Amino acid sequence: KAKPTMHESMFWTNASGCLVALVLAFLTGHLIEGVAFCQRNPEVLNAVLVYSLASAVGQNFIYYTITQFNALLLSTVTTTRKIFSTVYSVLRNPANSLSPEQWTGCGLVFLGLLIEILE
Repeated sequence: KAKPTMHESMFWTNASGCLVALVLAFLTGHLIEGVAFCQRNPEVLNAVLVYSLASAVGQNFIYYTITQFNALLLSTVTTTRKIFSTVYSVLRNPANSLSPEQWTGCGLVFLGLLIEILE
């Protein structure tokens, strides 16, 4: 059996997620509220469009990494990006501080990444 392409995987993952979200939004009454909000505030649709496009571009990188390499590499890349974002946020804005335990956690993540690189 042929393995699905990255865009087929993206499509079916997003289609099933959209279906579940629509059903849950309908059942909880949030669908009608959301549509009404968008009708009252049409400028929000531009933000939704930009967010959707950014999400689609980001998903291309994620699915490319999964289909061309493996989920472990994707996990490593994602963890690396998140830890660098956290440290950058703290260094850029001192109001975002980390406790000693959180700094220890960051150090352990960097240590793990360093060990993985050296293997």
